[in-house]
Amino acid sequence: FERLLGQDHLDTLRAANNLAVFLDNGGEAEEALALYRRASDGRRRHLGKDHPHALDSTYNLALFLENSGQLEEAEPLFREVLSGCVRTFGGEHHSSLECM
Repeated sequence: FERLLGQDHLDTLRAANNLAVFLDNGGEAEEALALYRRASDGRRRHLGKDHPHALDSTYNLALFLENSGQLEEAEPLFREVLSGCVRTFGGEHHSSLECM
């Protein structure tokens, strides 16, 4: 995707998010973190922080940080995702409830 569409194209960012999950599951934390950050930052910039795809990528980043013991960085991201889910979906939507 990156070669054809560019580093900041939404399809490339989707692929980066998916690859980050794969690498994370395979124990390649450093590369996964870089891709989680890239996907979250890019999707937030292009789609807005409350778009479902941006919320998904930011949640993945926050979860990775939490699991890595980087709680001070993870907490504000989790709070941002929860607020975004409530604004986007409403407080009773399953996406919002899963963030709580």
